[in-house]
Amino acid sequence: MPEQGPEPWSTEDFYRRGRELIAGEAYSELLALIWDGLPRLQYPARLSIELLETYWRAGWTAEIEAAARRLLPHVQEPGRIAWEAAERMDEAAPSALRLARIAIVLSPHEPAATACLVNCLDAAGELGAALANARRHEALTGKPGQLASRQASHSWTQKRWESAAIWFDRLIETTPDHLRHQSFRHNIIEQRARERAFPGTLPIAGLVDRLLADGDRTSVLFVGARGEDMEARFRGMPPRRLEVIGIDPELGTASDPDGMGIALRYLRDILSDRDEERTFYETRSGGGSSLFPASAQAGRYTSAAGWSWGEQLEVVSRTQVRTTSVDAIRDRGDLGRVDALYVNVQGGELAVLQGGRRVFEDTVAVQVEVSFVEHYAGAPRWELVNAELVEQGFVLVDIRSVQGVRRTRVGLPARPDNRLGFNRWPSWHLAEAHLLYLRDPVDPARRGGRLFRSTRGWLVFALWAEYYGQIDIALEALMTLADEPSLVEDPTSAAALAAEVEPILERYRAYFRRHYG
Repeated sequence: MPEQGPEPWSTEDFYRRGRELIAGEAYSELLALIWDGLPRLQYPARLSIELLETYWRAGWTAEIEAAARRLLPHVQEPGRIAWEAAERMDEAAPSALRLARIAIVLSPHEPAATACLVNCLDAAGELGAALANARRHEALTGKPGQLASRQASHSWTQKRWESAAIWFDRLIETTPDHLRHQSFRHNIIEQRARERAFPGTLPIAGLVDRLLADGDRTSVLFVGARGEDMEARFRGMPPRRLEVIGIDPELGTASDPDGMGIALRYLRDILSDRDEERTFYETRSGGGSSLFPASAQAGRYTSAAGWSWGEQLEVVSRTQVRTTSVDAIRDRGDLGRVDALYVNVQGGELAVLQGGRRVFEDTVAVQVEVSFVEHYAGAPRWELVNAELVEQGFVLVDIRSVQGVRRTRVGLPARPDNRLGFNRWPSWHLAEAHLLYLRDPVDPARRGGRLFRSTRGWLVFALWAEYYGQIDIALEALMTLADEPSLVEDPTSAAALAAEVEPILERYRAYFRRHYG
């Protein structure tokens, strides 16, 4: 990478040229310019950090450590440069931890340096040292639990349950009456129990992996795939058996298909029930962008986290787009069989379902977001979404998550979580939920004419039911097929299930005996 810049300019010309290169994403030229300007301008902190930011923007994070070490002898705040560099690297990389350790030596009384070190230690699995430094951070700031709250949220998002448990334990120590922390801690206990009992692939998923033909992958159509980490989301599934087709016009880059084993591809279509010109409303919150504008009622509500729905759904731009349907995507050759469906498209869920009726004839599981309050003008309410899925032969079996809203004028600060249960008090107006629908292969009236004529259909159904936690439904389906192999056109393979189901059933019995009594 070049490091020799142009002849000296005035400071004004230097920064003007830098802004031009940033706007054009000309990172190699920008780095050459900054390296040339740093000694001429006596290594100002702002410019040194901009250098690190440029490496990060360009994706050259492996070079950040060398750049930071080159800067340290010259800058006025070497500790700051060390932690600023570490925060722009992969938090689990040894190089990030090395820089974080340097930062804490150079700036021992700086809370930001301690926080950076805690994050790197946490990611590296050095949880005892991370907790000890978090206590040190509390002493420096006088704010018990502040850093633990950040780390708990981060570990939860990354599904690092051992780490999350430690941070929620610390939060419970500092805020013993905080019921939300207690609730999250209980959820972690459940997650850890599952992963200890079933490390890696879940039992039924393992059976399906053994019995499916070579190269046969179960497919999930993920509508609203913006920024999803597919490896984390589908943990417990055998990666070599999973194909994910993500559809979203605003795709993120959270997933690395080369490192996963999952067959992963993305389509940037905007889905509706037909091919037509529509207005796409981009909102202040990117995840709230929709084919529907915000309702006038949205301003009445505040999320449990304290965000004004009216502000989050404020339209910042309008674009004319061409929509298409799921059936049309199959017709053009970009989509095959869809075994499972996830839909979260901010009011457009009904149109997606209606526009894929032919494709979804083969689908066994649907997770869909529905709304119970009008936050998008003209968007269908949940009753119509439910009616469409029932018409297509699905049965509502679970509420995966809920979101409540509070009234803007009242503004109480409590933040109830999304766990379902009795006696949730206080609670809030139900606003949104993710609902799970499955086929019912056991009920003859609901089997349909096509879905369950092969052993493969039953296996894939059981796999997705298990993934969604519907263990009894998954096992009942396998037991039914083992008892009645004549239900399918390949009875020999179905009969072979009889010896496979009982060991799995016993594993789940043992799990429930141990954890639920």
